Amino acid sequence: MILAAFESNDEGCWDSGGGESILTLMRLFIVANLDKPEVGPALRDLRTWLEQRVQIVGMDSDSEHDLQRIQADAILVLGGDGTLLSVARRLSGRQIPLIGINFGRLGFLASFTPADFRKEFETVLAGPGLPIARRLMLEVAVRDDNAPSGHRFLATALNDA
Repeated sequence: MILAAFESNDEGCWDSGGGESILTLMRLFIVANLDKPEVGPALRDLRTWLEQRVQIVGMDSDSEHDLQRIQADAILVLGGDGTLLSVARRLSGRQIPLIGINFGRLGFLASFTPADFRKEFETVLAGPGLPIARRLMLEVAVRDDNAPSGHRFLATALNDA
């Protein structure tokens, strides 16, 4: 699945929809779940390939980066649906498109496989751009009037609650 808001024009530049071409490559931030054994080698191989096509603006493999502050057109997530859900939560509602490569079992959200990602991403870069699949996020709270915050539990939910 690709969630995005930019379209490429005939010159491989990115258009934000306002009709003005941006003469830069797509800015891509990478989040990799290195707890999955296949991700590390795939990331090393994929990074060289990506650097020839996009501008990589950063990488996070330890959940330390504040994703609310990154300057990227999209985030590439290497892991499984759990990794993608974690990234969505860490964005705290910030609207940055997520591109998921599934190294997990199910892949409902991270729908690319490592084998098909390059071909599909080349198609996206060639145009007409990144398709958008919007998802709703919920904030779930268990209220507790005796707790100082007024709730015992507070979490953001995407695809689960």
